[in-house]
Amino acid sequence: MRGSTDDIAYTKFDCRVSGAEAQKIVKRLEADVATEQTVIIGFRIADIYPETFTFEKGEKKGQTGVSIKGRLLRIKFAKVNGEAIDLPQPARSSEAERATA
Repeated sequence: MRGSTDDIAYTKFDCRVSGAEAQKIVKRLEADVATEQTVIIGFRIADIYPETFTFEKGEKKGQTGVSIKGRLLRIKFAKVNGEAIDLPQPARSSEAERATA
């Protein structure tokens, strides 16, 4: 979801969940998604690349489409039905701590 609140646009990503904390959060949110609640996350992805495919049904049947693929590394925030969910904070690496010292 991107853009202004009166002109929202959507971009779909097909991601492999790679980050350990992200995997835990995705598991935690699975039930909410399964019951079709509104789930919104802020995230970091890496290694994105396009992959073409052919639509198999619907208005675009037979046309070529593009999927954006990548690795989901981190979920920065999550909301379910507009309510913020408490998420574990990622541990800071010792390298990052030395850089700020």
